[in-house]
Amino acid sequence: MSSLTQHINHWKTCLVALVLFVAAGQAQAQCGACEFLSGNLVTNGDFQQGNTGFTTDYNLATVNGPWGLLSFEGNYVIGSNAANFHDFFAGFDHTNPPTGNYMIVNGSSLPNTNVWCQTIDVEPDTWYSFSAWGRNVDTNPNNTIYAQLQFNINGVPLGASQTVSGGWQEFAEDWYSGANTSIDICLVNQQTNGGGNDFGIDDITFTTCMPYVVENIIDAGNDITICSGETVQLGSTDIDNFSYEWTGDGLNDDEIANPSVTLVNGGSTPVTFTYDLVADTAGLGCVQTDQITVTVNPLPTPDLGEDVVICEGESTVLDVGQGWESVEWSTQESTNQITVDQPGGYSVTVSSLGCEASDDIAVTTPFLPTIALGPDTSICVDGDFTFSANAEGLWSTGDVGTSITVNQQGWYWMEVENQGCTRRDSVFLNVIAYPQVNLPEEVFLCPGETVTLGASQPGLWSNGQMSDSITVSAEGDYSVILNNQQCYVNDETSIFNLQYPEVVLVDDQILCMRDIVDLDASGPWNDSVLWNDGSTEFMREITESGYYQAIVSNQCGTDSAEVTLVFEDCDYALYIPNAFTPDNDGLNDVWCPETLNIVEFELILFNRWGEEVWRTNETGQCWNGSFQGGGHYVMDGVYSYITKAISHKGNAIVRKGSVVILR
Repeated sequence: MSSLTQHINHWKTCLVALVLFVAAGQAQAQCGACEFLSGNLVTNGDFQQGNTGFTTDYNLATVNGPWGLLSFEGNYVIGSNAANFHDFFAGFDHTNPPTGNYMIVNGSSLPNTNVWCQTIDVEPDTWYSFSAWGRNVDTNPNNTIYAQLQFNINGVPLGASQTVSGGWQEFAEDWYSGANTSIDICLVNQQTNGGGNDFGIDDITFTTCMPYVVENIIDAGNDITICSGETVQLGSTDIDNFSYEWTGDGLNDDEIANPSVTLVNGGSTPVTFTYDLVADTAGLGCVQTDQITVTVNPLPTPDLGEDVVICEGESTVLDVGQGWESVEWSTQESTNQITVDQPGGYSVTVSSLGCEASDDIAVTTPFLPTIALGPDTSICVDGDFTFSANAEGLWSTGDVGTSITVNQQGWYWMEVENQGCTRRDSVFLNVIAYPQVNLPEEVFLCPGETVTLGASQPGLWSNGQMSDSITVSAEGDYSVILNNQQCYVNDETSIFNLQYPEVVLVDDQILCMRDIVDLDASGPWNDSVLWNDGSTEFMREITESGYYQAIVSNQCGTDSAEVTLVFEDCDYALYIPNAFTPDNDGLNDVWCPETLNIVEFELILFNRWGEEVWRTNETGQCWNGSFQGGGHYVMDGVYSYITKAISHKGNAIVRKGSVVILR
C-alpha cells in the first residue's frame, strides 16, 4: 500500500472536521478528505477473473510449440505458474502464490506493442496513481534481454520505461486528469529484441484520494456458531485512540479491537464460550461494553478404514457409516456406501450439526506385468525348449525366475504376484517322437544281386525317390530322410558290389634247394583262403618240393589254383627278399636280390596295374623304392616281379614272386 499513501501530498488542501454523535450507545465521527487512496478503478487488475476486462496487441496462446504453449513470441496466457507454459520459464503470481493468476508473456520484438490496455472513467482535475508489478520469467542464467515496460495514457508515455529483470518489482507513476473524463491506460513493451524479453505483470491499479468515515461503534460481534477447530474473529475494525479489553479464554490478543480465537470441541455435543468486550471510546471517557457467545459444534468423525488393495477386475465397498445429515463422495454419490472398481483416491465429506469433516482412502490395484509365454510349442523328443517372460515369477515347475527350460510334454504356466494379486499365462509343450529307420551300415552284393532298403514310413531317399523303400543294386552311399512334423531323422548305408574271388599262383617250377618261392593267394575280392595242407595264410614262402593248391572264397563263391614246385641241388643260387621298409631308418631300407653262379640276369618289377616300376640287368643291384629310379617313390603295397637268369652251367632260370613295401 506504500505506493498509494505516498501520493497524499498531491492534495493542496484538506478540510478536517470532527462531528461526534452519542445516541443509543453508539459514537460516530466524520473525518475530512485526503485521508487515503480510493479503491482500484482497474477491472480484473489481479487477473483472478482470467482473460477478461482488458485488450492487448498480443495473441492468446492456444497451440503448443517445442517448449510449451508459450514457445512463440507475441503470445500470452493467464495462469499461476510460468513453468506450466514454457520449459524455460518460472515464476508464480505476485500476491497469491502458488494459485493466483497473472499475465505471462513471451515478448514481441515489435516496438510500442500494447501488452495490456483498459478504458477508465476519471474525475476532472484529480490526481491519480498508476501502479503495476512486473517480473522476469526467463530462467536462462545468461539472459541479458529484458522487457522495457512503459506506462501510457491516451497514447502518451507516462514516465520513463522500466526494465523488468529479476523477481517481482513495483512500477508507479502519478497522473493529473485535467479535463479528462475517460482515458485509455496501457502498459507498453519497448524491447525490440527476442531471445529473452519474457515477463509477467500483475496487480495493476489506478487509484485516487478519497475521504473515509469511521463509525465509533463498539461491537463484540454477533453471536456465532462454528465448528470445532475453526478460528473466529471477534469484534470489529480498530478505531484510532480507542482502547480495548477482552475477557475470555484462548484469545490471540485481549487488547485489540478484533482478536481471533481458535476453539476446539472434543466432545459429542455443542459447547458455548462467552467473551466480554470493554472499550474506551476514543479517549472521550465513554466506555462501552458488549458480549458475544460462540457456540462450538463437534466435528463429525467419518472413518473409511485402512487403504484397500483390489486386484484387476475386482471391486470393493467403501462404507462411511450411518447417522450423518449429508454424505458427499468424491464420486458425486451421496449414499453411505459406494462400490468402486477402479484404483485411485476416494474421499467422503459428511455433515453433522452443520459441521463437515472428511476422510479419504486409497484404493490401489498392484501393478502386474503382462505375461506372454507365446503360442503352444512343439519340440523333438531329444530337444528342450526355453519359455521366457518379461518379468520374474513362479513357474508351474516350482522354479522362480524369468525363464525355464523343459523337455517334457504338458502344460506349463508362469504366474506373477503383487500384494495378493496374480496374473498367469499358460502354454502347452508338445513332444514329438522321431520316425523309426534303421538301415544296415554296409551291404555287399554279388554280381546280379539287388537289395531292398526299407523305412517305417515314406521318406525322401538320396536317389530322389519318395517312398517307404527302394530296391538298388548299384554300388554307392544311400540315405533317407524321414520327418514327423518338425522332427527329422536320417539314416544311410553303403552298398558295395563284390566280384567273384580269383586266385593265380606261379607256374610249376624246378628250383634249387636254397631257393624260396613266394606263393600269393590274395586278391581284391578274396575274403579267405584254404591250402591243401591246411594253411589259411594268403602269403606263403615255400622251400620244399610238393603240390600246392589254394582255394579262395567270399560270399559270392570260390576259386582255386595249384602249382607243383621241385627243389633240386643246383649249381647256382638265387635269393629274392619278399619285403623291405624304405623309410630311411638305416634298417632294411633297400631291396637286394642275392645271386650265386649267375652269368646272365634280368629282374622286372610291376605294380598291381602291370606298370613297370623298376628293372635291372645286373646282379647285386638294389632298389630303394623309387619309380623307375627317379625322384618319385612308389606307395606302400604288393609289387610283382619276374626274374630270368642263366647259370654258369647254362641252365635257364625263371622265377616269379612278389615283394611288400612297408614304411
